[in-house]
Amino acid sequence: MKHAFVIAVVSLLAGFLVWYYGPDILGDLVANKQTLDISYDYEIEDAECRTKVSLISRCTVEIRSLVTEETETLKLFVIGDIGGETVLLLSDPDSGHVTTSVGIEYLANRILTLISFVGLLLFGLTKYVQRLMRS
Repeated sequence: MKHAFVIAVVSLLAGFLVWYYGPDILGDLVANKQTLDISYDYEIEDAECRTKVSLISRCTVEIRSLVTEETETLKLFVIGDIGGETVLLLSDPDSGHVTTSVGIEYLANRILTLISFVGLLLFGLTKYVQRLMRS
């Protein structure tokens, strides 16, 4: 029973990371970089970055549409310290996707960070299951 719990928790954690950070990364990945321009239809309501041990930064940027008054939260997760950056809101007029200048600048880092963390979790889970099967 303990083993099933460990497997479930690690699998859920890996799935959560993909669910939580994946959509923002995917949106930035498919946005047309050539047509991104400063967005005047949105404003930043709140932005916060937290860095742990000068190694991992987790940022949230809450934005509000000036047209519809709807709010949205953009999430960043990178290896390294990105605090103190100037954040500009950018939008893709073709898709309507809204992102930040920091999100685009650190896109490769964000992709590698997500792959690394999910990969480490799945690698550890695989080793755990292999060890269980041997005993």
